[in-house]
Amino acid sequence: MVKVVKQPLKTTVGRTRLNYDELQTTNVEIEAIVNERLLTYVYDDEEFISTPFTPSHIITGRQSTSAPAFGSC
Repeated sequence: MVKVVKQPLKTTVGRTRLNYDELQTTNVEIEAIVNERLLTYVYDDEEFISTPFTPSHIITGRQSTSAPAFGSC
C-alpha cells in the first residue's frame, strides 16, 4: 500500500517543497484516486451488469460519486 501512494506522490510533488496545506491537499487527492481503483473484474457482458467493487465500497459502504478535480488551481 505504501508503494501505491508513494509513486503518485513522487510523480506529483517531485523535489518541490510543499507547505502543510499543499501536502494535505495532495494526500487527499491521492487517497481519493487510490480508493477508487477497481478490486474486481469488470465484465463486458450486458447480462452481467454490476458496479465495480472499489475500496471506497468497504470504507463508506457505497461507491463514491465524486472524483478529485485535476488541473484546477
